[in-house]
Amino acid sequence: MKIILINPPEECTFNTFPGAVEKSLGVFPPLGLLYVAASIKQYTDWKVEVIDAVAEKLSFSQIKERIKESAPDAAGITVMTHSLISSLKVAETAKESFPGIKVIFGGPHAHLYPENSIFFNCVDYVSTGEGEEAIVSLLRSWGDPDKIKAVPGLFFKTESGQIKHAGPCGYIKDLDKIMHPAIELVDYKKYYSSMLNGTGAASMITSRGCPYNCGFCARPNLGKKFRARSPEDISDEVEKYINLGIRAIVFFDDTFTIDKERVLAICREFGRRDFDISWSVRAHINDITIPMLSAMKKAGCEQINYGVESGNNSVLERINKGITTEKAIETFKLTKQAGLKTGAYFMIGCPGETKEEMRQTIAFSIKLNPDYCYFTALVPFPFTQIYSDGLANGRFGNDYWSEFSRNPQVDFRPRLWIENVPEEEILKLLKSAYKKFYLRPSYIIKRLLEVRSVPELKKKITAGLDICALGKPLDL
Repeated sequence: MKIILINPPEECTFNTFPGAVEKSLGVFPPLGLLYVAASIKQYTDWKVEVIDAVAEKLSFSQIKERIKESAPDAAGITVMTHSLISSLKVAETAKESFPGIKVIFGGPHAHLYPENSIFFNCVDYVSTGEGEEAIVSLLRSWGDPDKIKAVPGLFFKTESGQIKHAGPCGYIKDLDKIMHPAIELVDYKKYYSSMLNGTGAASMITSRGCPYNCGFCARPNLGKKFRARSPEDISDEVEKYINLGIRAIVFFDDTFTIDKERVLAICREFGRRDFDISWSVRAHINDITIPMLSAMKKAGCEQINYGVESGNNSVLERINKGITTEKAIETFKLTKQAGLKTGAYFMIGCPGETKEEMRQTIAFSIKLNPDYCYFTALVPFPFTQIYSDGLANGRFGNDYWSEFSRNPQVDFRPRLWIENVPEEEILKLLKSAYKKFYLRPSYIIKRLLEVRSVPELKKKITAGLDICALGKPLDL
């Protein structure tokens, strides 16, 4: 038996970052699929292949040919809300290639809207929660309807068309038991990070679950409870990438720095193994200590990215960020003093925000002066507190995310939170934010002085030209 796992192409998707910015960050492995692939390899007798249509820049017709060549019994497709239409087109393509093939949807969108996802004729199963154990249970039960019906977290259709599921699945408690992502199943040389100096690029997740309660964020498939891998297991995975010639690693944990002692232990293990790598993390403004920064720098950390979100304390309070601008200034100062690069995420268009407060955020980004800045307009995503508030007070009129999940249209665009400032003004301010931050002469000179090679220079020039040419700052 054979299963093919597919990361759908970027066609038919919508972005919440400007396209030029999205491209400038780099291309990273589809971690969710590679985790699932590793579990299939280890715990079943199924053959498994992975198609990363994003990295390989495949069209739907090319995917169809690949599926025909593979002749799989099942296709597992990752589904994000912004790529739902693309995922459905891949599912339809799989069915056209082999009418008897079974299509499995998984990923964040499938978890949020399982009944709407299984509703489509081209989808046979929807796996919710963390997929590593569920996929193994499903494949081991293949051909036995009674066993399949008992797989936790699995949604399926009966012969009469009824939608059924076996009840919720639990979270994986011991993350060290999860197999490392099967990076060998993709062309890993296609992945890179524009932010790090190391060669190649791998992405890793060392923990799951985030205890913070930001009003704009939702991670229901991973839960709120923080679960972490051991420093030894993390280092074993890093060693695997080093042996493949990869020297740049981006840690995609929601918040890498929640457990300070764990961070120090990871850094000690990296040092003990004498790793020569460049890595970056995402961190919370309130978590940082001087000993932690020092240890991270010594262990090869090159950049820390912080969610600052706003330059106004009242706005930060309204979105339940749990930080202050004063604390952000202190944390950025300490991070820079430790010799680490900084990245900052900002949003405009938050609930109750005025145009003046949006301008304060842009000015604050320049005051913090991080090495890289990422601006976006707030999009109230499904199952976030802000979206729930908007539904409760009638701001959106209808649950349009749920409607999109049932009947996705190619002209769909996510709505912004429109209260004090019209959408066109928000988008103009967003475009202005990028230009004001990145086109400062002092910033340009600083970045050019850091260039170490001709390819790097070309990359920076291209990114700069893209920013200068920003038309619509959001693909909305």
